[in-house]
Amino acid sequence: MFINHFWAAETTSSELGIQALEQELLKSESLPSCVYIVSAGEVNVLLDPVVRSFVAKLERKGFNVRFVGAACTSVHAAMLAFLDSNEKRSLICVLELNQALQQACLNAIGIGNEVEQDGLEVKTGVGLLDVSLKAGDNAIEVFDLNLWAQESGVRSAQVMLMKMRKYFQLLPIDSRIVSFDICSQWCKSLLEGLNTKSWLPSYEQDHNHVLSLKPIFELQQYYDYLDSGPLVLVTLGGGGRIGCLIVKKHKRKGRVVTRFKRNITHFNFELEENYQQFKSVMMSESTPALIYQKTKAAMKYPSVIYRGIENHYFEWLLTETSWRELDVKQQAVQNNLRQLEAVS
Repeated sequence: MFINHFWAAETTSSELGIQALEQELLKSESLPSCVYIVSAGEVNVLLDPVVRSFVAKLERKGFNVRFVGAACTSVHAAMLAFLDSNEKRSLICVLELNQALQQACLNAIGIGNEVEQDGLEVKTGVGLLDVSLKAGDNAIEVFDLNLWAQESGVRSAQVMLMKMRKYFQLLPIDSRIVSFDICSQWCKSLLEGLNTKSWLPSYEQDHNHVLSLKPIFELQQYYDYLDSGPLVLVTLGGGGRIGCLIVKKHKRKGRVVTRFKRNITHFNFELEENYQQFKSVMMSESTPALIYQKTKAAMKYPSVIYRGIENHYFEWLLTETSWRELDVKQQAVQNNLRQLEAVS
């Protein structure tokens, strides 16, 4: 698999983020028919009318839109979904938009900016990957891709550390690992068990958190390092997930490769049903604490029933409606969003 184009940018609003993404899409001479939409906040991000309108516009233009994810390892999830498909080329659009909605998801799982949480604060942004089985100009080859999953239990962290140590020891000698460091207690506990002296610094250097955009930002930040060897981009995701993406420069334009042999699994969910769950949370007259509790219940990745399943992604399917027909009556939602913004 090749990455023929990549791009990411931070933004201060959904409107500016979508505008920047659309401008980036206009630079491509041609676009594939399949587009993967991902967001660490899962279907919750669709409560933002700007996001929903963008996805509906893609549908109107004839794109096959698929909504997939796996927390902050959603880019890895989309790449697995591509490998699991019959597509030869696809776009991955990363929409980490609407600070209030995204922050609610972090706070809901206890790692956000509420009292006695880890302190992660969402930095919104957008990103793009053009993935293909055929190499284009200046292609980056995906040398390896894994989405590991830590199981529940007392010894699960030690088991995961043993797996990571063994994997890193077998890397090509000229590889450079980019740290997965973020403002998280789980992250710190993992780093303490690894030899990180030669690692490149994480894109995240403080409490600001770019969610699933982290590997794309690091690809931009460390692109020149590919001249001397592979980059190993490691990303943590909620629910015990660890995404590991190894990339290297590729100089043979036009080369076609077969798909990785991976035991890839996924669960499907009804998008409309999950959308209504998130919408009902925002429409209810609740305190922020109760909103976080209900938000966690609506999310899929925190559930313990999905712990320990490796190379796994979630997909939300539209079965009885279209993207254009999703409910756009947002007044009650916006009222609760303003409540969240006031406490974030």
